[in-house]
Amino acid sequence: MEVNRHFYRTLQGRNRAAVCASAQDWYAQHRHLPGFFVGPVLDRLRAHQEQGVGVALVSGSCAEILLPLAQDLGVEHLLVTQLEVLGGSFTGEVVGMPAIGEGKRLLVQRFLQHHQVDPAQCYAYGDHLSDLPMLELVGHPVVVARNDDLVTLARSRRWTTMLP
Repeated sequence: MEVNRHFYRTLQGRNRAAVCASAQDWYAQHRHLPGFFVGPVLDRLRAHQEQGVGVALVSGSCAEILLPLAQDLGVEHLLVTQLEVLGGSFTGEVVGMPAIGEGKRLLVQRFLQHHQVDPAQCYAYGDHLSDLPMLELVGHPVVVARNDDLVTLARSRRWTTMLP
């Protein structure tokens, strides 16, 4: 969480609209590059959407950076780290708990409670050990990376793995 907070301090004094525009430009330049998306995970996302399953992106990143991805993929909910903005510029501070580790789990838990959704019916996709609290919350955890420790844990718990 401290690394996450430290990263966002680098945005101190930057205009929010300019950061949003930069994120949009970067995404437009990179989204077509080979390997940008993990094919099987993107296929799963599309399948969930076709089945009428609500999808949320849950990330330690912020909305300003993830919005182009969410819009492109047709994902309406972002559960992310919230950044403080004053006078149109970032202060460099995180509002509340960053969406990493336990913060991710809390965001997902509150979202599910608000929408009256049973976590046992939900899927979560994670690629890092910091995703463990979120993965443990849901009935269908999926590991989508080659993080050896996370893959070993997933296999011991009989979770689904989708390794690139």
